Amino acid sequence: MKALRSEWVDGGIRMVDCGEELDWEECGRLLLKEWPGEGADWMEVVYRGGRRTTWRPENAEGGPWNEGESRRLPQGAVIVATGGLRGITAEAALRLARSYDGRLHLLSRTVWQEGRVPRELKHLKDAVELRRGLIELWRGMGRTVEPGMIEREVQEIGKQREIRESMDRLEKAGVKYCCHQVDVRDEKAMKRVLAEIYAQEGRIDVVLHGAGVIEDKLLGNKTEEVFDRVYETKVKGARWLEENLRWAELNCVVLFSSVSAYVGNRGQTDYAAANACLNALGGGVAREIRGSGVVAGLEWLGGGGGRSGDGDGDGGEEIEGFGGGDDRS
Repeated sequence: MKALRSEWVDGGIRMVDCGEELDWEECGRLLLKEWPGEGADWMEVVYRGGRRTTWRPENAEGGPWNEGESRRLPQGAVIVATGGLRGITAEAALRLARSYDGRLHLLSRTVWQEGRVPRELKHLKDAVELRRGLIELWRGMGRTVEPGMIEREVQEIGKQREIRESMDRLEKAGVKYCCHQVDVRDEKAMKRVLAEIYAQEGRIDVVLHGAGVIEDKLLGNKTEEVFDRVYETKVKGARWLEENLRWAELNCVVLFSSVSAYVGNRGQTDYAAANACLNALGGGVAREIRGSGVVAGLEWLGGGGGRSGDGDGDGGEEIEGFGGGDDRS
């Protein structure tokens, strides 16, 4: 709804949460009172215990723990990262493993495939040169050349290069790691992979849930398939983690969310909804970790390398006023 507000500029949207304590008649009265609203144009209003409250962002110093409190992981920590082969998730996993001599298990839909990048194109770094080289290569092979096919191949080559760079950095740092090819939306596959990690390691200390997909389009142009792919990568991935992790044994769980959950972004109705759900899940499971553990949701603003793991970054249609194609989870 928050993302829709920037798309439906001629209309008005306000979210009113009446909770379960109010009857339908009272809820109706409050809705009439709220719209059209007076004063500050709050996007979200919550009624609890006879009080009207609104959400507003505030700067938070430090982390989700008390001032002066130290948070340390055990040496040799076992770290699981979804979307852990690319972007900010890969960077976070590397730094944690390097700091605590940790062992990494990186879950990703796309993994390194030897020979996936044609040798004729390996020297081409610029996207424009890569497209041109790919067209020439395909024409020389007698293959059909279509713009959509070229773009998809360019993106796949870009993913392979980024994954290879991440692996090279891990190896240079001497980090022990294992890659698991898995779609985090697949319940059975996630259950199997996590069971394998527990069987191999005996425990899991840290989980980074950074898998995410962005396909920016105005809601009227989104298909159900696109919406589900973006939403489910975040939400189903988190759900299968919740159901298959031994929460009482965990030291730390980090959910890579986005500020879009609070402010919305034009063209990101699915992505904003997914991250809002992720935040709610984080609050719900925080109580399940033992006293020394912590659950944190990181609301990335984007930019500065804030690109997460499995994001396709297709960008979809170009949307004015928004830096399309940058995965902000």
